Amino acid sequence: MKKDFVLPLIAGLLLGALLMIFWQFNASLNNTRASLSQIEQVTTQNSQSINEVVTFINQVSGQTQGGAQGQGGGAAAQITE
Repeated sequence: MKKDFVLPLIAGLLLGALLMIFWQFNASLNNTRASLSQIEQVTTQNSQSINEVVTFINQVSGQTQGGAQGQGGGAAAQITE
């Protein structure tokens, strides 16, 4: 090989290797981004479900306590009937 041809060949190979490394990094970053998006969606759904359960528990316990205080314990009789 000629000496003039070797230097551009080495530079081209190095540039190609760097390009492939960056391409692989970009593909990995896109996969991570997609996974993070799915985790955020699931977390949002779970947070909404937990908030609904907590709200329900608060409403039920609030009604029981309010009924027991307002009726002098008659709320327990209403539940068992």
